[in-house]
Amino acid sequence: LLVLAFGGKPRADLQLLPAVLLCGLLFDSAWTLLGWIDYSAPWPSQPWSPLWILCIWAAFALTFNHSLAFLRHRYALAALLGAAAGPFAYWSAAHGLGAVRFQAPQALVLAGLGVAWAVMLPVLVRVAETWAAPKRPDARA
Repeated sequence: LLVLAFGGKPRADLQLLPAVLLCGLLFDSAWTLLGWIDYSAPWPSQPWSPLWILCIWAAFALTFNHSLAFLRHRYALAALLGAAAGPFAYWSAAHGLGAVRFQAPQALVLAGLGVAWAVMLPVLVRVAETWAAPKRPDARA
């Protein structure tokens, strides 16, 4: 909430928030539906993404116009970052926190996550930069 209050880009942040939340819901639910990942606290409903991970996605959404703004127009860098950091976050959650369990072979899960994040992060960066761009007045007037 502090980012929305003091971040200087509340409109862009609020526009991006539901899009990233929907992306997160579908993305993380897909892994459970595939049987590759299981959450240790699946509330409110299995196989959908748990509420706690959607809160993480909400916080992640608020980084695109701020700490991740350096990725704008750098889609290859976003893909590399996604391919490395995405799987690492899930690996950390599995091995450090016990928040997720890999139900498929770990190498397969991490490779799948890497490919998916390498595609998803540049797309989210593009959406964020499009929505954060100042609106131009209609030239037809």
